[in-house]
Amino acid sequence: MKLFFNKSTQMWEEYKIPYGSIDCPTKEDYDALKSILDAHCKCGKTVWVVERYEDGAACDVSGYVFIISVCGVALVSPTLNDCDDPNFILDEQVEQTRGGIGGDLAAYPLSDCYWSREEAVMAFEAEKEDKS
Repeated sequence: MKLFFNKSTQMWEEYKIPYGSIDCPTKEDYDALKSILDAHCKCGKTVWVVERYEDGAACDVSGYVFIISVCGVALVSPTLNDCDDPNFILDEQVEQTRGGIGGDLAAYPLSDCYWSREEAVMAFEAEKEDKS
């Protein structure tokens, strides 16, 4: 399978690669690569997360700045000083780590993450109904 990209994608905006293709030996490789490229394009966008209690029960929906997904996990951050720029957020995380303060990055399973608040609320409410 080949994964194709063109001028309308983030690849063109960032790397000035007008078009191209990448050979993927299996569908799993294709899906993994596509999710990495898609996630790269979503860095800095708002992601809505179904928050959970320690027992796994859904308790709330919150918005975060999406940083990246790795191994089925979304790494997210709250806005810092009302800023949602991922470069600023990551620079602050590095400074806080250097200073021994720790950072505010959080990790959530991708299955609890949604690109719209409406979708997240629907998933939250559906889960609450199922538990009733």
